[in-house]
Amino acid sequence: MNSDTNLNPLSVTGESIFIDGERYYKISNSHLMPEFFMSIVGASDHWMFVSSRGALTAGRQDPDHALFPYAADDQISAARRNAGPYTRITIVDKQEHSTDHTETARRRKMIWEPFRSDRFDNETVQNLYKTPLGNKLLFEEKRDDLGLSFRYRWSYSERFGFVRSCELENHRDHAISLELIDGLQNILPYGLGSEFTMRFSNLGNAYKKNEKLSVSNLGIFYLSSIPTDRAEPSEGLKASVAWQTGLCPDSILLCTSQLEARDTNPDHAQPLTDENDIRGKSGAYLACQQIHLDAQSNLTWHVIADVQQDHSDIISLDALIKGNHDLSVELLEDIQNGEHH
Repeated sequence: MNSDTNLNPLSVTGESIFIDGERYYKISNSHLMPEFFMSIVGASDHWMFVSSRGALTAGRQDPDHALFPYAADDQISAARRNAGPYTRITIVDKQEHSTDHTETARRRKMIWEPFRSDRFDNETVQNLYKTPLGNKLLFEEKRDDLGLSFRYRWSYSERFGFVRSCELENHRDHAISLELIDGLQNILPYGLGSEFTMRFSNLGNAYKKNEKLSVSNLGIFYLSSIPTDRAEPSEGLKASVAWQTGLCPDSILLCTSQLEARDTNPDHAQPLTDENDIRGKSGAYLACQQIHLDAQSNLTWHVIADVQQDHSDIISLDALIKGNHDLSVELLEDIQNGEHH
């Protein structure tokens, strides 16, 4: 996903452009506009309502089969930092300074969380891109002071679900080392209807189970039982799933507790550790990796999620991921197939 990012930071403009041979309508400097909502269309039963700042709700069929909480637009916007896509890029640069005529090196840590801030300066630019069919929506944020740009694109796959295709590009003339944390927050398990989620969202956490399968790193999000007031069995026999292809994670987080601990005490941050089994917390799927990005190069990956998966679906997907090191070709083919239906 390569695009022209030579922008005038003082104006909002629109134009038709091509990215990787595909036509998009581009809104440059979209961060200067008031927030607005859009929908993404598809050939199947996917639905998504997403704001120009990245806040969203999505699912299949209807609001009772949501991947992220279904709510009014103002509530979706207010939950932008806690639901949907999440990216944190930590860059460590060596800087030289002189003390008593002796050159020593110090390390400066910079944290960039694209699409999370409501404050912008002349070093930060955001752009929006949407296909004429309305089936793909691309977000881009560029930081001139860091020499980096990050973009992600939402699209649908009938076979795999919701696909978030990401790219991190280094515009510098030298390599850079960084820690990347990327994925999804507040993934809803199967069985929490829209009314229950809006009225009793915190109660639902008590029933949530987040697990990760070994080898494939497939995340499974389900309920110990479906909440009900009736004196009858109510088993949760389906789950939401999330996984990624393109990265080689050092660890996978299934909730945001470790990140919250880091934010509470940033000067004594502990290394992130792999999570396999989390109970009673909102589900997340966050891949964490130390990355060395060469000069004028980029890194691409995909984060995929789906709802209403039964035991056989999960077993099949686990086997598919374990048998393939990179599923990006199959993903993109299935997305393209959906455009011809």
